[in-house]
Amino acid sequence: MFALLKHPLVDCDFEEAALHYALREGGLAERFIEVAEAALRELANDPLHHRIRFDDIRRLNLPTFPYT
Repeated sequence: MFALLKHPLVDCDFEEAALHYALREGGLAERFIEVAEAALRELANDPLHHRIRFDDIRRLNLPTFPYT
């Protein structure tokens, strides 16, 4: 397994996005967090599956949210 290195602001960004979804619809924030955490696990388990976007940074689009 690979080590996942996150920028320090990733968690703040997740929280901001979750708050946005919480204000739109009840339960949506929890669903966003579940999907985002699953994406992080996927990146850690198989990072080479995802393209390098900038320098050595890989990106994964969330399947049900307009978020990368």
